[in-house]
Amino acid sequence: MSDDAFFAALTADLADESYRPFRALFEQAQTRLRHEHPDGVDPAVIGFRAWEALRPEEREAALADLFYVYWSAQQCEADEQDRFDWQISQSLLDALDESVLQRALDGPGGESVPVERVRLVRVLAELERLQLQVDDLARQVGLPKGGESHA
Repeated sequence: MSDDAFFAALTADLADESYRPFRALFEQAQTRLRHEHPDGVDPAVIGFRAWEALRPEEREAALADLFYVYWSAQQCEADEQDRFDWQISQSLLDALDESVLQRALDGPGGESVPVERVRLVRVLAELERLQLQVDDLARQVGLPKGGESHA
């Protein structure tokens, strides 16, 4: 989702007519600054330009709307983090993956082991998921990156 579409989605339910002047000024400033700086523009600069162009009586209503948009963005980030946390808590393994791979690996040593690619992919994905959990726990308890403890 583009930044413009994300912003539009966040502000779609703002029915207050007072919001519209800021939105129009924001879009004008964004167009002008993107033209002047094709390599990119900080959204805060766009917002300040638009804010400065508002009449004083429009600023109070626009400020309330900006607070709403900020709150909405915070909620979206929290929801995204919750979805990520849920996803890394779910095993990626099929019920048979572990047993099939274990049987294949229990064969005679030194020989090539035939393994279904899809099962190996799921096991590797599961290892990556578990590593994300370990990294998250290490971060929560303050361990340095890589999980080594302070000695």
